[in-house]
Amino acid sequence: MEDQVFVILAFSYDSLSNDTIKSCFLYCSMFPSDYEILEDELIELWIGEGLLIASYDIQRARNQGYDIIESLKVACLLESAESGKHVKMHDMIHDLALWLTMKTEEMKKRARVLESRDFAEMKEAQMISLWDLDRISLFDRSVVGPKVPSFPNLETLFLRRNSMGEIPSGFLEKMSLVRVLNLSYNYRLGMCWQVHQLVNLEYLNISFTSIKARSIRGLKKLSMHSVVHLETLQISSCNDLKDVKIDTIDKGKQGFIPRYSTVLPKFSKLHEVHIISCSKLLDLTWLIYAPCLQSLAVSACESMQELIDGSDGVVQENYGLFSRLTTLQLENLPKLNGSCNYVLPFPSLKMIYVHSCENLRKIPFDFNTGKNSLKKIQVEQSWWDGLQWEDEAIKQRFNSFFMPSVYMDLYQVLGYGY
Repeated sequence: MEDQVFVILAFSYDSLSNDTIKSCFLYCSMFPSDYEILEDELIELWIGEGLLIASYDIQRARNQGYDIIESLKVACLLESAESGKHVKMHDMIHDLALWLTMKTEEMKKRARVLESRDFAEMKEAQMISLWDLDRISLFDRSVVGPKVPSFPNLETLFLRRNSMGEIPSGFLEKMSLVRVLNLSYNYRLGMCWQVHQLVNLEYLNISFTSIKARSIRGLKKLSMHSVVHLETLQISSCNDLKDVKIDTIDKGKQGFIPRYSTVLPKFSKLHEVHIISCSKLLDLTWLIYAPCLQSLAVSACESMQELIDGSDGVVQENYGLFSRLTTLQLENLPKLNGSCNYVLPFPSLKMIYVHSCENLRKIPFDFNTGKNSLKKIQVEQSWWDGLQWEDEAIKQRFNSFFMPSVYMDLYQVLGYGY
């Protein structure tokens, strides 16, 4: 009887206009039924999975993603959620998506597992999704035995909202094909130093985890060398994280790539970065190795004094810094200051949002910043009036883009939710 119902429901799926939309629909089964999925997060995942347009133009891929969401709504395979900018999948439609993945042996390998504890059946899986498990038997030696389980074909791993405190040593090193890793909302999780072993990683989400000093390598420094395919990075509520260190190619050395190095940028595909509530994070100088960055949002980082450390000629040696950035959002950064002695052209910048950054009295703009691209500067009136400018003519040029702002919590703007 159930199969007969699915055959009828599958008509909507079969009527979808192309395989890309069908794949994006099936991917939604990675989330629990009726779970409210942030549209932007879903699109970022589709991009990380390689389901959308293969292009360095992230906005083009995003537009395709929004079109696909609308197509799935029209087909009644997704529905708008009560929270704005979110969608959800009805439990019957969710069961349909799971049923469709099990129709052939090839699709079975791309298993979406939401509640299963039988990891023996998952060894060949390409996709695994585990939510809300009180105890993950994947890491329970009494269940899996003395050896750490291996998933050599795995490309996507969701371990979200689970009560795990660590990822066992050696677990991720057996997953060289992983492109998407979502460890968010594991509040006790304090160990992610193996991430650098995922050489094909394109999407990483460690929001709402606990990166603690007790973990291996201390993890007051997040080592992410070799993550060259990463496209989207979200870090939230990591209150012991002090900096992100980029390892050089030179054996035995760590730090930023020296001026004589010909090493390619470490984050050559990184398009979007969200940093929220990392109270000890000092700066984001590592972003000089993200030449394709298009969107940067930073909020509630109480210790951050500057975005880029301008000492030692770092900015001067990376004049193309933020050359593709279109959106910059800064909120609740009380120590962020404008003591920079450099100017950035921001040739692609379209929108700036600043709120509660009272120490920031100077911005690295000149007359050519944002030329032919800037559309909006949304900031507090009092902050705008108190800015220090090198030249009155520069201030007058940017006045035409000024728009008084009201407070926007970036958790809401970016759609973070439990």
